[in-house]
Amino acid sequence: MAELRDSPFIWVSWLTKIMTGETTCQWQGWFKSKNKLTEEQPNDFNLVGWTIDHTKLLTELQRELIKAGYNPVVEQPIKHKILDTDMVVSGKIDCIVEKEDEVVVYDCKTGKERSSDQAQVMIYIYFLSKNEVYKKPIKGIVMYKDKKVEISNLPENFEENFNFFVEVLSSTDSPPKNAGESCRFCSITKTDCPERID
Repeated sequence: MAELRDSPFIWVSWLTKIMTGETTCQWQGWFKSKNKLTEEQPNDFNLVGWTIDHTKLLTELQRELIKAGYNPVVEQPIKHKILDTDMVVSGKIDCIVEKEDEVVVYDCKTGKERSSDQAQVMIYIYFLSKNEVYKKPIKGIVMYKDKKVEISNLPENFEENFNFFVEVLSSTDSPPKNAGESCRFCSITKTDCPERID
């Protein structure tokens, strides 16, 4: 059985998949925000292969930036406390570079392009914009093996939407389960979710 967390916690990648509708079972994120999984559903995802590919892409980016005369900061943990709550939203920025007139956030992706990739970078831009350390304009770049997607501005209602979905995952009332396709990549076992469809 999962163990209740001491304080609520949302990992950015859970949130972005729910914000973009890639995960249609919002209960997954709600449950994990309140509980630490003591066991996880096995899957056939090649984590070692993904980690190696990701590390290679990030290393290539780091080398390129250093060669261009910049001092990139890699694998930077970031936390954002939600006002008037105990909720913390956390993530890890692959790379941050402070240039002469801007700050650039990079996130490396080795799989196919997804909406949640851009949403993740938008969240990082939003977090950094709330940090008084960064006075310059902030933009983001999603790095794929064969292309780059640049994000220069956040959508006008981004903060409102971010807060809405954080509230969904932090509410005392659970969102409904949506067993089915979302179960395929869910790490929650049948012990904690008897409705799970394998």
